[in-house]
Amino acid sequence: MDILIVFITGLVPTLIALWLNERVKASVQNSFNKRLEELKKEHSKELSQFQSELNYLKSKESFKFTKLHEKRFEVMAETYKYLTDVLIKLRLYVAPLKSGLNNETAEEINHKQSSDYHDAHNKFHEYYSFNKIYFNDEIEELLEKYLASSLEISNQHFQKEYLGREGTFCNTKVYISDGTAYEKVRELIEPIQFEIKNKFRELLGE
Repeated sequence: MDILIVFITGLVPTLIALWLNERVKASVQNSFNKRLEELKKEHSKELSQFQSELNYLKSKESFKFTKLHEKRFEVMAETYKYLTDVLIKLRLYVAPLKSGLNNETAEEINHKQSSDYHDAHNKFHEYYSFNKIYFNDEIEELLEKYLASSLEISNQHFQKEYLGREGTFCNTKVYISDGTAYEKVRELIEPIQFEIKNKFRELLGE
């Protein structure tokens, strides 16, 4: 009996210690679970906010890209209109045969066509200078080549025009040079324009 009492007396503290240990474990586990749920909610909220910000940035970038593409399309359309106008005016100016209205003299016709061409050239050059940021290096090089070549051909024709004004008609070299000016439009300018047109189509995704 005494042994049993001693055994029970020694067992009680052990059981109490085990019970307390389990209560502590349960309390810790409960606190941990609560904190874990809180962290999950906070993480979910942060993740949702991050996703919203990411969607906003994507939408913003998409909008910027769309507006840039629209502006580039506008600039290319306007540029192509300008370079076509330059080509038309250049053809008329350097053409071997002239036709005028109201009994205009050859000098008057040349002067008018020269003014029309240079006005078109200057407008194109100004527009291009203000908007070259929308072109890549390859197209920029083509446009500058187009402008320089057309001006070179017009100057080639102007030499004959100038000699005519001065009353000098015996410079064979100048007259032969002028005779090739119109051909240079077809051989030099038109291929550049064709290449520019194809580059524009590539940028537009055709």
